[in-house]
Amino acid sequence: MARKSDAFVPYATPEELAKGKRRAARYLVIAAAALVLAVVADRVVADEHLRQVYLLAGLLHLVAAVGPILRITRTGELEPVE
Repeated sequence: MARKSDAFVPYATPEELAKGKRRAARYLVIAAAALVLAVVADRVVADEHLRQVYLLAGLLHLVAAVGPILRITRTGELEPVE
């Protein structure tokens, strides 16, 4: 039986670490924007379905940010990218 590799292994190079940080930040910004749009959809437009769609989108982007964040926290000290 083949062993499964760990999906959240630490980043190996500073370039990968920088890319992972940008990816995590992008997911978090998109999630925050989706949650703000959910509030706008609820208060201004008063559309329950639209609010649920934006909440789901925000939740999915928050979950997507977990992978890069876990890899960042597992990565030790690397030399900075120049």
